[in-house]
Amino acid sequence: MKMEQWLTVLFKTPGLFKCSAIFSWMVISIFLSESVAIAGEKTAPK
Repeated sequence: MKMEQWLTVLFKTPGLFKCSAIFSWMVISIFLSESVAIAGEKTAPK
């Protein structure tokens, strides 16, 4: 499943809304840190 699908499923479940909000922030922060790391590797001189 794609990340967007996971978030949609989580947000459509009212009982999981608080957990999903925290989880989505975790996913976003991990995704951003990965993107920064990848960008850093690409731009870093070898």
